Amino acid sequence: MNDEELLLVLQVINAVRERCGLDLLPEIPKGLRPDGEHDIGRSCPLARAIPRTVVAADYVRTPDRQTAEALSSSFKHPVQNFVEFPGEFVIDLPDSLAAFVACYDRCELPQFIE
Repeated sequence: MNDEELLLVLQVINAVRERCGLDLLPEIPKGLRPDGEHDIGRSCPLARAIPRTVVAADYVRTPDRQTAEALSSSFKHPVQNFVEFPGEFVIDLPDSLAAFVACYDRCELPQFIE
């Protein structure tokens, strides 16, 4: 990902954080090294930047309604409910964040890995 794409990722993260009443981040946080395909859950930078979330390859889920609404509004995707995740809200990731997750999961963003 280039600097412009990473800046867009940070802007989307901060849009969610602002809607949740959290301080804005000056940079994308680091996450733990991915330990398996699509096994990034709570340890990736996005999950660390947006509390109470679990991140997958193309969606994020949260049990918190306020966070779900902030995600939905920022991502411009509706909140969904799936029987696989009872009591949780699921929101599809926008393309910019899905691309970030894919690159991170393939360890192509070493600057964001602790």
